[in-house]
Amino acid sequence: MLHQSLFASLAIICLLPIPSIISGSSLNLDQTTAEAATLDSRLSANSSESLGGSPKSRKRPPAGRPRPGGGLSGGNQCPRTPIQLTAIMPGDVHGATLTKETSFWIYVPYAASEVSAGEFSLLSRRGTTTVYKTGFTLPPTPGFVKITLPAQLDNFEANQYYQWFLSLTCVANTSDRPDQTINGWVIYVTQPPPPQNQGQDAIPALWYDKVDDLATRLQKSPRDASLRQQWTTLLKELGFPELADKPIVGSVILSTVTTP
Repeated sequence: MLHQSLFASLAIICLLPIPSIISGSSLNLDQTTAEAATLDSRLSANSSESLGGSPKSRKRPPAGRPRPGGGLSGGNQCPRTPIQLTAIMPGDVHGATLTKETSFWIYVPYAASEVSAGEFSLLSRRGTTTVYKTGFTLPPTPGFVKITLPAQLDNFEANQYYQWFLSLTCVANTSDRPDQTINGWVIYVTQPPPPQNQGQDAIPALWYDKVDDLATRLQKSPRDASLRQQWTTLLKELGFPELADKPIVGSVILSTVTTP
């Protein structure tokens, strides 16, 4: 009789839904699946943040233009020079930085007396918001110049791409369009890209910081043979070996500044 009761009890237990025999649990398959999806989403987000932002915010934008040409530039009334206006960046003009005070190094083949106006602007990825805009004048002599963003730039947020533009208007220009314009992309990150940083959405190398560090040190110590060799090697790596002997003249002179 005891055996019959035991078998009957086991049969009843087997017919019960699984959640009812889990002590204190009210989970069901749909809830578990939903929570797993949520966890997966969180893990993906955390992984993306460790690489410098979500995949959407880090998706590579189109290539920039390191030298003038195409629809960005006007009629070009600037004097002809053997070497063009050049952004000291890789060919796609994509670069990352670890500082909000990012410096953009440009080779300018013109003297200050040949350029009536210069303008630099930093825009949101879609170009709908102007994050920073300034006019500037050049140092007296041609060479490498830099423009540095101010430290307090609230709209320059981490893990997002921003596009920058630099334009020059030469003294012979009588139109309302600049003669020469170059552009590129910058993404501010809070930590260096990891070694496994590869693929279409990979964060670009810290080019802005690398160029600024070396150019600044060489400007302070122009006779340092080791720094000069490193600078020459860097320019060759970027595809501009013809610029190796050009002088580093330093910062432009800012004039009107516009920030939101």
